[in-house]
Amino acid sequence: MFYLGAALVCLRFDETRRRAPYRCAFGFFVLALLTKTVTATQPAVLLVVFWWRRGRLGWKRDVAPLLPWLAVGAARGLFTAWAERKLIGAEGADFSLTALKRALLAGRVIVFYACKVVWPSAAAR
Repeated sequence: MFYLGAALVCLRFDETRRRAPYRCAFGFFVLALLTKTVTATQPAVLLVVFWWRRGRLGWKRDVAPLLPWLAVGAARGLFTAWAERKLIGAEGADFSLTALKRALLAGRVIVFYACKVVWPSAAAR
């Protein structure tokens, strides 16, 4: 909800260039980051949308307003990585994967979620 709210309000900011929608969109983005760290990818998604709409990206118009978003997203990602290692214990032999194992795991995740879209039951594991 917060991710989509941030995207919609940011697109409104892109049309009007007023500060109020920008602040609101940034607030939604921060709230989304607090719920799920993967939200840190939203600035990149917004840049793709801006490029798609206009066919080009401008530094001042498109990239500069999203720099605070990128900074906050990077900070949240680093904090999450630290918390998973130090507080949750996600370190050791079980978590040291080679590049090949990581690629295979990523492929398995894609297949898993594609199966869940087609047949959303617990038996599809």
